Amino acid sequence: MRVIAVDDELMSLMRLERILREIPGVTFAAGYQNPEEALLHQQEAKPELALLDVEMPQMSGLSLAERLKQGNPELEIIFVTAHEQYALKAYQQNAIGYLLKPVQVEDVRAQLERVLRYRRQPIRAEAMLLCSVFGSFHIHFAPDPTKLIEFRTEKTAELLALLINQRGKPISRDAISDLLWPDMSGERATRNFHTTAYNLRHAFAELGCENVLQRTHESYRLDLRWIQSDLDVFCRAMELDEADPDWLAAAEAGVNAYTGAYMANMDYLWLMDHQAFYEYQYEKLCRRLTERHAREQRLESALDAARRWARQCPLSEEAYDCLIRLYRLSGNAEKANQEQAAFQRRYQREMAEDPDA
Repeated sequence: MRVIAVDDELMSLMRLERILREIPGVTFAAGYQNPEEALLHQQEAKPELALLDVEMPQMSGLSLAERLKQGNPELEIIFVTAHEQYALKAYQQNAIGYLLKPVQVEDVRAQLERVLRYRRQPIRAEAMLLCSVFGSFHIHFAPDPTKLIEFRTEKTAELLALLINQRGKPISRDAISDLLWPDMSGERATRNFHTTAYNLRHAFAELGCENVLQRTHESYRLDLRWIQSDLDVFCRAMELDEADPDWLAAAEAGVNAYTGAYMANMDYLWLMDHQAFYEYQYEKLCRRLTERHAREQRLESALDAARRWARQCPLSEEAYDCLIRLYRLSGNAEKANQEQAAFQRRYQREMAEDPDA
């Protein structure tokens, strides 16, 4: 692994170089006293890891890390500092670790071994986290599905829910702060965000899931390779074209994945539009699946799809119209009449009016 070090103090830089050159598996690519030189020679040095002093007069290590990662998002960062309070800022910068001055050989070895171990172990083919969003929002540890993951604060869980909702797409820190702390001043909301993001990273790290929360240019996303979700199953069905040979199986899986309203146990302010969207998409998917089965003369399968649709959407006129028609088509007029009468009573009770004729 190729490593660079940046420290404006020559003696500290020489000490880091001496330690790094003695560690097996590490190639010391370059050392710089000037952060601008590290940026200028980044392509030449091709670092995989950078050890950066936090406090430098020309440019702070935090700023340098951000600029280095712009050129190489996969670059790992370890901060070196004389002040332990910078540890939180280090993790907020998505650093893999930090070292306290005066740097000790055993501490450098421990940090480097952690990086090497992380890089040697590819993300497993099977996700480490199992996330459910339909019916209720919760997340389990895949090696032990009975282990429900709990978070230090409610906002930590909400941040995870928001990032799951993004489906791997980045969202800016400011947008997150506006959604999670809408009534809070900008500076205070930003401070709360960094604490919450740290809590989320810490929760993942305790499970052995490294770098799940990723940061690029003040935006954040989840590495979904770690997470298996019923949302993925549903969205694949939603997005496939019906002409695709895999559509029917995907649609069945998607309908089965929708076990209730989207994150129904949560009352986040930003959630309502998404709940309405997924309910609409569920009805649309059920309609297409039911029509496909009926068109291809699979009446029992069509009835089964319509029953699931009606069960999840008990006030949907379209679902019950479809179900009643299929019962009549199958010759079961008695069941059709029972469903029609039950739906009419329920609709009158809930909506205080009659359903469409």
